[in-house]
Amino acid sequence: MHHGVPFPPWGDFNLSDLKERIHDNAAAAKAAATSHARLSTAIGTAAAAVDASAEVPVFTYPPTAYKCLESRQALLGKVMYVVGAEQPGSPTDPAVLFTMRCLNEREFVVRVRSTTAFVPLTLFDGEPRGAYPNSKATTHASDMTPEKIMTDVERFLLPGLFVMVEGVAFETGRMDATTIYNLYDFSGNKATEEQHLVFEEPDWWRDQITELSDAWLRGMFKTADEVDWSLYRTNLGITFGPVEGLADQEVATLSRLIYGLASAYHLTGNMRFLDAAASGVEYQRKNFKLQDVDGKNTLWTAARNGRRFQLTSTAGDDRGTIPLYEQIYALAGLAQYYRITLDPEVLAEIKGTVRAFKTYYYDESEHKGFFSHIDFATKSPFAESLNATNNLGKKNWNSIGDHIPAYLINTIIALENGADPEFRSECVDILRECTRLIVDKFVINGLQHAESGGSMSLVPERFYADWRFDTTHNWQQNRGIVGHNLKIVWNLHRVANFLAAGIDPELARDAANAADALLQRLLQEGGVDGFRGGCFDALERRPGCGSLTFCWLNTKDFWQQEQAILALLMSYGATRRPEYLDHARAAQAFYNTFFLNKDQESVYFRTDADGSSITDGVYGQQASHAKSGYHTHENAFLTFLYNNAFVSRAEFCLYFCPSDKTSETRLSVLPDFLAPDAIKVNHVEAVNFPHVAASPILSGRGDSALLLELPPKVRGSPIQVRYKAGADAPKLAPEPLKRVPVPVPIQPAAASTSSGGDGVMPTFQKKIGILVETHYVADEIRYWGEILNSRGYKVEYLSNLKQWGISQNTFYDNDYRTPLVVSNDFQQYINNPQLLHDQGFKGFLLCAGYAMDRLRFDPCRKRGQPNNSVAVQFLKAIDADPGFVIGGSCHSMWLYCACPDLIKGREVTCASNIVEDVENAGGKVMYVLDGPGGLAVAHVDCSEAGAGRATLVTGTGLAHVGSAFMSLFMKKLKEMEDSGQK
Repeated sequence: MHHGVPFPPWGDFNLSDLKERIHDNAAAAKAAATSHARLSTAIGTAAAAVDASAEVPVFTYPPTAYKCLESRQALLGKVMYVVGAEQPGSPTDPAVLFTMRCLNEREFVVRVRSTTAFVPLTLFDGEPRGAYPNSKATTHASDMTPEKIMTDVERFLLPGLFVMVEGVAFETGRMDATTIYNLYDFSGNKATEEQHLVFEEPDWWRDQITELSDAWLRGMFKTADEVDWSLYRTNLGITFGPVEGLADQEVATLSRLIYGLASAYHLTGNMRFLDAAASGVEYQRKNFKLQDVDGKNTLWTAARNGRRFQLTSTAGDDRGTIPLYEQIYALAGLAQYYRITLDPEVLAEIKGTVRAFKTYYYDESEHKGFFSHIDFATKSPFAESLNATNNLGKKNWNSIGDHIPAYLINTIIALENGADPEFRSECVDILRECTRLIVDKFVINGLQHAESGGSMSLVPERFYADWRFDTTHNWQQNRGIVGHNLKIVWNLHRVANFLAAGIDPELARDAANAADALLQRLLQEGGVDGFRGGCFDALERRPGCGSLTFCWLNTKDFWQQEQAILALLMSYGATRRPEYLDHARAAQAFYNTFFLNKDQESVYFRTDADGSSITDGVYGQQASHAKSGYHTHENAFLTFLYNNAFVSRAEFCLYFCPSDKTSETRLSVLPDFLAPDAIKVNHVEAVNFPHVAASPILSGRGDSALLLELPPKVRGSPIQVRYKAGADAPKLAPEPLKRVPVPVPIQPAAASTSSGGDGVMPTFQKKIGILVETHYVADEIRYWGEILNSRGYKVEYLSNLKQWGISQNTFYDNDYRTPLVVSNDFQQYINNPQLLHDQGFKGFLLCAGYAMDRLRFDPCRKRGQPNNSVAVQFLKAIDADPGFVIGGSCHSMWLYCACPDLIKGREVTCASNIVEDVENAGGKVMYVLDGPGGLAVAHVDCSEAGAGRATLVTGTGLAHVGSAFMSLFMKKLKEMEDSGQK
């Protein structure tokens, strides 16, 4: 296995090298632990001492007596190549090795054993889609030879194809596969690049929404034909039985299920689903509607318990109030149903509710937007009663962003037929204002706040009335929900498609740029899982350690996976960036592999990072306040649409059924806010009246809205509309397997070289170079990057590349877990150090670990000649320049030791176990003067030997004193800048 190119003196990375390195690292770790424990005592720190006599495990293979940590692990990536039969191997446990590369560029060697199962991806029925040859069906594991295992590997694991692997990972770096999920439709003995992933086949999502909808109707109503909505319950146990002690029926979840059933009809044409949705709409209108005395404004009672109404919310932080998001989602089912049927009575309910939003929740001041909660009695967002839930005069993501996907898009699409131009204009105004607020207050302000505060780029989600960030709110504090960020990405691209068609091109451009900038950051910083696919739940916006920090556990929720899938597919449709498609496919693979509950024909609410379902408490329920038939069905419907429009480009059908109550003569059949010409109508047929089929016309704005003439005779009849991908949409060509470096959160994203969109990212005028090689300490340079970015310095990594004939390489940390892509080479500066000043470099840091030892490798050593490695030549050039500050911690002085002329007579400190190396090279190691002994934790060279040279700052590298080194380094940088030196 290679990480980039071989680096002398180790050469190829293989098992023998791995054993040797682990042995060496273990010995070094033992020595370091002993030294650090003694030093901790000497300087009186609070660091725990390490038992110097403790045994340090040493890797042996096979690990017959080795006690190492193991864990269940899931990985998703692309197959690189099959290594072959494992050597040496056990005759009782034959294995074949193959390598895979995850989307974050990490590479793994996986062992396929006799007990490894090759499993096809299936829906709830457990039946594989397409032909799937299972060579192990009649083969006992004990009969599996390396040759037979190799047959399966070569059949199913072709280079360039995605694969999901589940197994046991050991801290030694070994991964034993227990299950390999094949994601392709295998026709014959081999999969080829041209074959679709099973979830990109047209019937996958259609069948999924059908099975989910049937399960809802059978499980709750006990029949799939006649639906009695009085039996509906918000909270359902694992077998669809009611959960006692909780609200019987909540209007928001009821409406969401109506949305799901209407979408199921929209995609399948099955009238059972539309009939169920229609009766649900009628039930909601009769049992939950609250109108003002003048009949103009409509709100919806929050819940019903039998015959008793619960007028205010029963949920957590919202209890006792009327939260706007519950009222918004009371429209979700109505809006989707109206888009399909044009029922004028349903449109009247939508209009009355939107009027109530403007009357009770809207901020008429210059700040604009909608407040998140109102008091029931006063209907005011400033009632003192709202203080009890910390919601007085507040705005949040839900009160601004949820309007767009829940009802605005579907309502505006339906009204493209000219039915109510005044209300359409009102909806478009709300859409534009909410979009502008999301771009400016959430995304751009949030990214700029992240830049100035050293935090992650997750958008702030809660605000005061004047748009100051609110980090005091109950559980949320300064935390971000990854799914909300992805929901922003998805909906900004949707809105940009609509606004670009002559409505507001400037806002369309801003929305698209903001969406792309935010998605880039999510991929860089780790909110999207690069190891397995999908996205995580809640993250600290300002993590204490400078890297990804989970608020609670590294879990994944079903609704957030939907947002990831839709955001990535829509972003791919907008930009055609291949990395977006890869991540979209990975998210779909994770969702379909681990979230489908095949025993109950439902979707798990939550899994851990590796896909194990979490079913404790409310997470084991079939339905709850946070789970109805909404996100699962929306995911199936829109993923079907986006895959067909952007990826497979297959023809597909959708179904409408104009109500016999409507007098409209046109029907808008645009299925979503897609880009103009993304899809076209290919054929239209009224199911009961094929000879009077509706005919397509244009809307006057090109194909951004698709309209059909609607003869009176076809009202009340299902209409099938067949679509095809637009002729102008770019066609996808197969891409060869190649490295596509994905930035990783090794430093705050402010140091990224990507601009990410107008006005979002600052421009850095000064730089700090960090010298790196494999075996760096990841947490150290993350911390450095955070400090430097917060002070306005851009970080650039430098290494030795050109000597090995490459322009870019991926280096790894001590644990081989964190990749770092470097493309800046030393050699260009050795004979022209002025170029460093011209490019804005102010100083350099030498990283800890074994990286500097690797950098000082000289492939042309001869007896009696000094080290002439490229890194040493570069160090000579920058050390001779008094206009630079150079910092080195822990083992970094190894690079100085390679050239005694540079360190002789210099005052330095370093890791205690290389003191002799430094002193033998002529350096003067500094100790604490006023204590019982011990190394100085940080020091600035003030020796005569350092006169006229770069300022040298050194540190021991201990974690508990690392800030002292960086404080001193930053102080010297500031002094140099203040002195006016170049």
